[in-house]
Amino acid sequence: MRTPTRALALPALAALLVGALGAVAVAQSEHFDDRAVMIAVWLGIAAAWIGTGLYAGYKRPHKRVGPLMTWTGFAWLLTLFVASNSPAIFTAAVITSNLYLAAFVHLLLTYPDGPRCRLHVRLVQLTYAFVLLAPIPLLLSGGQFDT
Repeated sequence: MRTPTRALALPALAALLVGALGAVAVAQSEHFDDRAVMIAVWLGIAAAWIGTGLYAGYKRPHKRVGPLMTWTGFAWLLTLFVASNSPAIFTAAVITSNLYLAAFVHLLLTYPDGPRCRLHVRLVQLTYAFVLLAPIPLLLSGGQFDT
C-alpha cells in the first residue's frame, strides 16, 4: 500500500470505528427518540467533513485545510456519545461535545495558509479552552440537560 493511500486509509478506518461506536451509543440510548434519524444525520455530516478533509489533504498535502476538516468531522462524531447511558462516557462526551465548534473556528481563522496574526492564534486557543471548560460548571452543579 502506497504511503498516501495508507495516510488516507487509517483516518477513514478510525472514522468508521468511532462512527460505529457512536451509532451504537445512540441506538442503545434511553435519552432520545428518533434514534435512527439522529444516527443518519450525525454520521452523514461527519462523513462529509471527514471525506472532504481527506480528499483535500490528499490533493494538497502541504496545506493544513484537509487535516483541519478531518479533525472537525471527528470532533462532530464525539457529539454522538452524549446519548450514552454510561455516566462516565456521558460526562466525557458533554465536555468534548463542542470541540467541533472550536475546530471550525480553527479552520476559519487559519484558512488557507495558516493563521495570519497572533490574534488569530490567540482566538483559536481561547476557543478550544472555552468549549472544553464551559460545560464543567453545569456538570458540577448537577444541572438538568434537556435532550
